[in-house]
Amino acid sequence: MSIDIYTLAPLTQRTNEHIIPAFLGGRVAVPNLINKETNDRFGSGIESDFHRALLPFCNFLDARSSRNPQRPARRLTNVPTSDGRKLAIEAGGVMKLAPTVEVNEADGEARVRISASTEAEARNILAGLAKKRGWDLERVLAMANRNLHRTRETPPAITQKVTIWRPETYRTVAKMACNLFSAEYPSRFRCSSFNAIREFVLSGEGTSPSFVQLTDVDLRNNGLGPVDHYVSVAVGENGGVTGLVALFGVLAFVVNLGRIPHGAKRARHSYRVDQLGRVDRRDDYVDLAIPIEPFDEAVSREFEGFYELAKAQTQALLTEVVRLQRDGWLRRLITPHWNRFIEAHTDATGDGTAWRELAQAVANEVAEELRPQIEEAAQARRLHALASTFLANDQKP
Repeated sequence: MSIDIYTLAPLTQRTNEHIIPAFLGGRVAVPNLINKETNDRFGSGIESDFHRALLPFCNFLDARSSRNPQRPARRLTNVPTSDGRKLAIEAGGVMKLAPTVEVNEADGEARVRISASTEAEARNILAGLAKKRGWDLERVLAMANRNLHRTRETPPAITQKVTIWRPETYRTVAKMACNLFSAEYPSRFRCSSFNAIREFVLSGEGTSPSFVQLTDVDLRNNGLGPVDHYVSVAVGENGGVTGLVALFGVLAFVVNLGRIPHGAKRARHSYRVDQLGRVDRRDDYVDLAIPIEPFDEAVSREFEGFYELAKAQTQALLTEVVRLQRDGWLRRLITPHWNRFIEAHTDATGDGTAWRELAQAVANEVAEELRPQIEEAAQARRLHALASTFLANDQKP
């Protein structure tokens, strides 16, 4: 009889359980591990909370779910900025200011002011207002076209907090390690010696530090991609089972699963996912060679050490996200010009003039995209020079 590895109840409605959640690109789903009811409980509970905590990273990287890889990552809404406004951020980190609408009515006239990221968005808002208030849509749109004002501006700084270090994160991390161990040794995980971590994953019973600790691992070398997700479990000589889970290559945790009664042979298993490249691998020799910090050593880390490690890992991840975004931004700008060049010059050579025209077109596109930042930097330099002049005049005898 098949048994749910978490509730220890007989399987009544079978389902597949992902070792790494699908929203992180995990494709390997193991049958006959848990009931559908348990799966749904996780999906609407700790995994849903975990997804929300990681959503900013998934959004900026356009890291897509394995369930529907054609669908872009979920957009972020109502993201607070340093100037008090709100942003909507589309997959890939494309920022759009939340539209604002002002309607002032006096003496039988209505004045409408709409601020939006695109003309289409502004027109849709105006069309909705016209329908709601019974205005002549064609006349309203004609007036709007005459008064349309286009501007470019640098997006304001985002002030949204990153909330990774939460109980739901630790429980989901522990669940990944349990899933991989159970996929290899389902009957062993059902032993009573694993009851503690089973209850921690299922209901949050116990304290997070007893099962999951931050560890220092960087997976960006010898990986599938720059921000891989990874889970591994190791069985020691005394039967102790330890897991290692890494998210986006640098957010790493060591997991204390429990101990196999009467000992067991040493063993190691792993599963790695490149969410951006949509590939994965199991038990690769490179992945199996990644060392797992002994759990006792991780537990002994002082709070200051934990804090510094968490800060360093978050900074490393943000740096990697910015680099990937920059590379993607350049590809987005350059690719259309390159494709047109190839169409016009099928031998991909062209003469010197063609190459100069391509370079100029790309340079113009980059400069136009960066114009708000350039203007902002120029203004800052002018203010600095002006302040220096006043200071110099003040110091004259």
